[in-house]
Amino acid sequence: MRIVSINLNQRLSNEHARSRFESWLQLMKPDLLIVQEPWHPNCVSMPSLAGYRLVECTVLLAAWIQSNGPEPRAENGSERWQIFHFPGLVVHHVYLSPHSSKERREQLTSLRLLIDRGCHNVVLGDFNLAPRPQDGLFGDRPSSFTERSERRAFNELLTSACLLDATADASEPEFTFERWQNGKPIRFRCDLALLSARLGGTARVIYDHSVRSVGGFTDHSALIVDLDALKPGDAETPAGASAADQAAEWQRPCRTIPDNNAARAANAHKTAIRRSTPSQIARCLKSQGIFAALNVKSILDFGCGYGFDVQYYRSLALEADGYDAEPKFGWPLPARTDYDLVTIVFVVNVLPTREERLAAVRAAAGFARPGGYVLVAARSVAAVTAEARRGRWRKFNDGWISSASKGTFQRGIPREELGWLLGAADLELADVSLRLTSDVSWLVGRKRGDR
Repeated sequence: MRIVSINLNQRLSNEHARSRFESWLQLMKPDLLIVQEPWHPNCVSMPSLAGYRLVECTVLLAAWIQSNGPEPRAENGSERWQIFHFPGLVVHHVYLSPHSSKERREQLTSLRLLIDRGCHNVVLGDFNLAPRPQDGLFGDRPSSFTERSERRAFNELLTSACLLDATADASEPEFTFERWQNGKPIRFRCDLALLSARLGGTARVIYDHSVRSVGGFTDHSALIVDLDALKPGDAETPAGASAADQAAEWQRPCRTIPDNNAARAANAHKTAIRRSTPSQIARCLKSQGIFAALNVKSILDFGCGYGFDVQYYRSLALEADGYDAEPKFGWPLPARTDYDLVTIVFVVNVLPTREERLAAVRAAAGFARPGGYVLVAARSVAAVTAEARRGRWRKFNDGWISSASKGTFQRGIPREELGWLLGAADLELADVSLRLTSDVSWLVGRKRGDR
């Protein structure tokens, strides 16, 4: 299925722009076309599009399907939000207010409260905000247009609804709206595609920036989303899947990192460090009373490497086990799945895709008892960025190749992304007071249910 989203800046009311748009549309051939600002609000007759049938429209939004295509069940959430139900898929078409930060925040909150996280969701449209500071620039500095409260509401939507910001991977944002103001360029990545994490590798999302070039027909880039055929339940972890099943999914072959040695992402184990003392995190869990506060009697170090922390936990009289996907470390899958605490420390930051990071957190969570806790910790953005600069690391995906000879990857993970990972693994955030150095990013999730 192909979905195309675009802000036409009312250009369908212009005959020449509409003609160019229709020619482009015949090349794209979307199954579902969703448009923000399709025509002038005072437009009396709605222009037709050759080969397409209008499904639903408001003053600010319109949606078409191919003339011979299956018609979805449509509903209007508001004049700025349309919802389309297809078999196994729900498409949310949004156009957030360009006028008010408060309105954008409220619209994001409405989305968060009403999106059914049990469905495959795709949220597309013009959000009129920059999700990250680097996504909105005035001149060479971050624009003040997007407020922190909006970004917080945006990240809460991602976490709560288990959504991925599908075009946020690039180290340099692909701006979708650019113009000049007061002698300075304004550049924003504001046309966004948010996809359910469970869609996994079934989606391909790209921008077409040519539509706003000379001879184009609008001032916003188009979003093109291609989805493999979906059935209800596709890409989900099967109900009742064991912790071993989820761990096996995490261990599946990863994509190849393109360097001279054709090293694989599976080389993550080469980042493991031999230590003579327990890690900072292990020591702080003890010294800051976290074990006592969470009533931890049993612990699993998931991705334990050489297992130094496991030995430390055992010295504290905890029931401690380790697991690592690398056989040479000698820590196979444990038999039990009822640990009070599972730690996954410095694992997600060495995995080169969001899918692999999420699979790792989900696998780790499978070993926690109901009501138990999962601590996920990673290197911070500042720490990895500084080391990448010093080492002149080569960029790859959303991070860097930290060693071309070993084929290893590193990425600093912000707390917001850790929160999304925990939420997407169906864990609720836990209020835990743990003090670590600034080079560590961490959060704790709690598995739903009781003993």
